[in-house]
Amino acid sequence: MKKIISFLIISLFLLSNLVYAQTEQEIITPDQPSYFMKVKVAENFQLLFAKDKITKRLKFMEKRRLEYEKLALKFNESSEKKQDKLLQHFRNLEANRLEQQRMIESQFSTLTNDRKIFVLEKLQKHQDRLLEVKEQLPEAAQQRIVVAIASSGKVIEKFNKSVENIRTFEKIKKNKDER
Repeated sequence: MKKIISFLIISLFLLSNLVYAQTEQEIITPDQPSYFMKVKVAENFQLLFAKDKITKRLKFMEKRRLEYEKLALKFNESSEKKQDKLLQHFRNLEANRLEQQRMIESQFSTLTNDRKIFVLEKLQKHQDRLLEVKEQLPEAAQQRIVVAIASSGKVIEKFNKSVENIRTFEKIKKNKDER
């Protein structure tokens, strides 16, 4: 039984790395058959063994943004029937991106001050890029990205307050030490 479990774990690990290596260079979208393996299996497996889960989640969020862009191009070239399916894919992308963001948010308080600042800066860049993507999206799909931008904005605002408190505390401490 242990051999079977070990074999399954090793197989999943190798499979996730293979899928990850293939998709690292090309962005696949939810309408492609291998997408399920990439997002649901490979990314979750990578998170399981990641030393820095926050950075990994930030990378996954950025991948979702790139997938938004690629899906937008497909949307503009598709028939009306296919566009309905693609709109569902936009919703799925946002659900996945939002899940990554929630997990980052839940771990934020455990980070060092430097890491909090790093995460905040990454999220701000991500939100800026989402704003750029919004302009590329068809009007029917812009609603999902508006939700993403608003959601990111709330998290950034919350993180910003935390980082401001850190910076204020550090200034007070520095002034105290100088006296």
